[in-house]
Amino acid sequence: MTKRARKPKAAKNAAAAMLEAVRFISIAQRNEGTAYQTHCALYDGFLISFDGIISAGCKVESTLQCCPHTLKLLAALAHCGEEVNITLDAFKLAVKSGRFRALVPCVEFSDLIYTTPDEPVAPLNDSLLRAFNLVAPLATEGAQTVYQAAILLNGGSVIGSNGAVLFEVWHGIDMPPGIVLPKAAIAAVLKAGKPLSKFGFSDRSFTFHFEDGSWIKSQLYDEEYPDVSEIIDKPVNPWPIPDHFYEAVEAVAGFSENDSVYFRDRAFWSHADASAATSFEIEGLPTGPIFAGKYLKMLQGVAERIDFQTYPSMAYFFGENVRGVVMGRTL
Repeated sequence: MTKRARKPKAAKNAAAAMLEAVRFISIAQRNEGTAYQTHCALYDGFLISFDGIISAGCKVESTLQCCPHTLKLLAALAHCGEEVNITLDAFKLAVKSGRFRALVPCVEFSDLIYTTPDEPVAPLNDSLLRAFNLVAPLATEGAQTVYQAAILLNGGSVIGSNGAVLFEVWHGIDMPPGIVLPKAAIAAVLKAGKPLSKFGFSDRSFTFHFEDGSWIKSQLYDEEYPDVSEIIDKPVNPWPIPDHFYEAVEAVAGFSENDSVYFRDRAFWSHADASAATSFEIEGLPTGPIFAGKYLKMLQGVAERIDFQTYPSMAYFFGENVRGVVMGRTL
């Protein structure tokens, strides 16, 4: 009995690789907008996208030269099987797999804005990703101030703040100081989920290079990040965070009308008035401080020691390669 021939492994790999590449560069694309925000460039074996701030590039096995609608191409490839045939058909990209066929609209190369990566100048490693994971939740894309909308690459550390909490995380990589990156760039690097390899930069941009040859490039903020040394470089006396601290915050904060957690009589209270308060007894707390529960929760898994004696301005905390402050509240 003759065995059925197996489908070529290379065809499966090529189809999957194209889908992965389009998915990767789609981080710098939108469903609606200008042509360069919605269409990518496919040329010289590369897919490249640009949304006005972030650009991304990835190697592909293709000799086609065109500018397809990125998210429509992604949708088409997602409906394909192991074998895919992609051709140009009357200024549209025809994607065919089995009984499925999709036509993806294209634009002219002249309709796009081209960008190339900064040349790599030094190695990177994934310790930077840990730092990004800690500071990225603090920044808010589109915030009114640069320190709330961006992340600062400050030589060997990364700094992020939301105006009430500030983290500085050391990553151990020799990088240039004063690089101010928008939140969108950090989110794109984290979403890529690839090992970092090298970085390059100029006075206007910064590029993250990945081990597989792909890259993400971001424009930099023209505005300088504020000097936080006056805030964070203070003589303090931190103590180990008490046992059950975060359990107590979680238990009490939900009962507070304004998310405040009150430190009173060796316990957390949900209200300043004891007759109305839900409480959780905990040893090692000073009496008097008030903090937002949601900000104390952000310290879980990060802070190991903290100084509450600097209240009411802020509390200073320290962890493994991390330090920072959390603002206090007053009645």
